[in-house]
Formats: sequence, C-alpha cells, structure tokens
Amino acid sequence: MKSEFTFTQKKIFIFSPEPWSNMRLSKHHYAETLAQLGNQVFYLEPANQNGTKISLTEINDRLQVVNYPLKAKGWGKLPGWIYRFLVQREMNMLESKLGTPDIVWCFDPIKLVHLSTFSKAFKIYHPVDQFDPVFLNAYKFKVDIAFSTMQKEVALLKSLGYKAYFVQHGLSAVFEPYAQKRLQDLNVGGLPVQSETIQVGFAGNLMGDALDRQTIQSVIEQHQDCHFRFWGKYDSGTSSGNNEKAAFIEFLQQASNVSLLGAIPTVELARQMQDIDMFWVCWKKSDSPVWNANTNPHKIIEYLSTGVPVVSHYMHTYKDSKLIYMIHEQDGGEEYLRLFSRVKNELRVNEFPEIKEQRIQYALDNMYIQQVHKIASYIRGELSTE
Repeated sequence: MKSEFTFTQKKIFIFSPEPWSNMRLSKHHYAETLAQLGNQVFYLEPANQNGTKISLTEINDRLQVVNYPLKAKGWGKLPGWIYRFLVQREMNMLESKLGTPDIVWCFDPIKLVHLSTFSKAFKIYHPVDQFDPVFLNAYKFKVDIAFSTMQKEVALLKSLGYKAYFVQHGLSAVFEPYAQKRLQDLNVGGLPVQSETIQVGFAGNLMGDALDRQTIQSVIEQHQDCHFRFWGKYDSGTSSGNNEKAAFIEFLQQASNVSLLGAIPTVELARQMQDIDMFWVCWKKSDSPVWNANTNPHKIIEYLSTGVPVVSHYMHTYKDSKLIYMIHEQDGGEEYLRLFSRVKNELRVNEFPEIKEQRIQYALDNMYIQQVHKIASYIRGELSTE
C-alpha cells in the first residue's frame, strides 16, 4: 500500500464482538460506511460455538454478514502455540471461503491473535469498548495501526509501541437530516420542551453490568412529572438469570412513567429520539477493566445530535467539555440525583441556543464518513514515514 491510501475498492474483513443487529452499534456503522464507499465488506460475527459451516447473509451487494463455526477452542487453557495453530486453521478456513482480504479491521479487543494471522493484509486494531491490556504486549508488532475512542487506552497502546490514535465515536447518517433541521430551528426560536410531561430518553443495553440501577430507579421514582423512554435489549422476568437485573426490569415494566421500547432499527430510533427533552446515562463507579470512567459510550454522540441536555455519570472523555451535564469523578448516586433534578428543573427556562448548537455541531463533525476519512489520513501519515 502506498501513501495515497484510501478506503475504496478493497476487500475488508471486520471482526466484531457483536452479532449483526437492527439496533446498530459502532461496528455496524463502520461496516455500512465502508460498503457505501465501494469496498467489499465481510462483517464477521463472533464465532458460532454450535456452527458447522460458514454461512453468509447479504445486507447489500457490498456488505455480507459472516457466521462461522468456532474451531479455535481452548483459549487460556491450551499452550499458546497450540491455540495459535487452531486460530490459524480457523482463519485459513475463512480465507478459503471469502478470499484474501486487503484490510482486516478488528473491533474485538481479544482477537489480536486472530488479527496477527493475516500476513498479507493491512491490520487495524480498533477497540471501541474497554479492554483488558493483558493481550497487548505480545502482538504490538503484528498490528499496522490502532485506534480507540478512549484517550487512556490510546496512551497505553502508545506506551507499548503501537502506532495509536484517538478517534471519537461516529454519528450514523440517519441522524444527519434531523440534526441539520434542528440547527435551522435554533435560528427561528430555539428547541422548546416538547410537552407538559418532560420526555427523558435512554438508549442502550438494559442488561449491562455498568448500569447504576439503584440510582436509575430513584430518579424515576422521584420524578413522576417525567416520562422515561428506554430503547435497548432487555430480558423480561427471571430469564436474565440475575435477581438484581430481573427486579430492575420488573420495576421498569410496572412503573407508570416508563416505556420499555426494546431494541429497534437505528432509522426508527433516530426518528423517535426527536421527541425527547433530555437524555441520561447512569453508570456505577468502578475500577473494572471492562467498564469504568474511561469508557466512552457511543450513544452520547447520538444524544448530542439532538441538541438537548444530557445528564451523565463522570466520563473522562468529556471532562473538559461543556456539552453534557456530568457529576464529578469522586461523586456518586446522591450527587447524580441532585444534578438530574437541577437540569430537569431548568428545562423550562431554556438553555442558550449556543450550547445546543455546539452539541449538534459536535455530533455532525463526527459522522462515520468523516471518521473513516480521518482514519485513512492517519494511515497515509504512517505509510509515508515507512
């Protein structure tokens, strides 16, 4: 590859820790964007433990979802060389079916060993979720370039010898027309509260371990003048296998001021989010390597595209930003309750149009097409120095 590198007319394998879904995450959006740019994209779902053969599902003529059987079993149990041999055999099986890729783009934090087996491809490591650094040191010379949505992880990758860059989460193109219209509306009277009952929105996995369920329940109970809409995956009743999560879902189902809307297509989510007066995200304080204050939830960008206030736990990514309302790093549930109440009570006063415009513009400046072009420019920069 020369320094004039672009993402066009290339065969790209995307390794994702998430299966294909109606409710799109960043990995899905990157796959769709790369396909729109004229690449042949294969979105590889997590290996199927019960599968026996490779199957392909066509999303469009440039994008196919690949479900493939898990052959490389025994990670962490087998000697490293045996596991690497099994992984190589699994990847050879994929190449035999799909052809040799020009680029392998890995969003799965623990698939570095898989990424390293593609000797002829340009290899991108791009964990957009929190990851455990235990995997990193052995594969730093097997990766051509790395990206992360978390500054702390970029610093870690660089300290280990990776060519690493920060790239913010992207905004899907389906949100753009709504965001552009809201910019126009700001110039003719602002964005007033939608109705007598304040509409509060949350989009994300309701079964995740990070959620501060106790604080979320307290907020809902204390604000009967609000209607809380939840979009995202959840398991009803006791099917979750977790008493705390089951009790939380039961509470949401029974609360008179809550609507559980489930996982819906991103196109429909973008439309429904336009009715929301404020958004929120509420995580527990944690030192977990998988989720903590350094984690950067991708839904924040979508929230910001509406221009309305966002209330959040502390996130390092936005610590120097005035785009969202956020508790301090040392704060907990009580401080979150006070912040939520203050922001809700100030909604009727209406914020300055400038801050709403800044939120929307920030989201528009980080659309997925722009992130892909930004990543291509970083790659060109690295290639030009070789």
